[in-house]
Amino acid sequence: MDYRRIGKVINEYNGVPIYYNGLVFQSPKKPHKSEKGVYYGIKWESTEFVRRYYYEKLKYYIPAKYHYAISWVGYGVKAGERNPIGLRQYYNGGTVKPQKDDIIVFKNKKYGHCALIAEVYDNDLIVLYQQNVWGWSKEKCKLKKENNRYYIGSYLTPIAWMRK
Repeated sequence: MDYRRIGKVINEYNGVPIYYNGLVFQSPKKPHKSEKGVYYGIKWESTEFVRRYYYEKLKYYIPAKYHYAISWVGYGVKAGERNPIGLRQYYNGGTVKPQKDDIIVFKNKKYGHCALIAEVYDNDLIVLYQQNVWGWSKEKCKLKKENNRYYIGSYLTPIAWMRK
């Protein structure tokens, strides 16, 4: 493993850099803030990239007290209602199709994982951009529509997607 790559830009989405994080035990675990002191998250976790993107591109601040991606999901929140971070939430298997710039949250890891939906194709494919996934930052996932319900398939298990 090349420790010198940690913190280096490995990709970008819509002009926002995606940084290399190395393996779990190698990441710096230091806070990252904007030049104006806005808290983005822990370098170079998945939540840091999504927070930075939402703040810089969509002018929306995800509160710092919700550190982990799994804490962003409002369990018991009805589809379309606002979740703990103030975004409208839709569940995997629900009737609302994901769209560009939605945040998707996965549950497989202890603290969850999140990514941005960058592209949505005609009911069969979505493209995600993410940080803190060793080896890649762009992922293509299946999007299936069955009985007017949308399902995203990935190597991780999606819980919900959310938007402004």
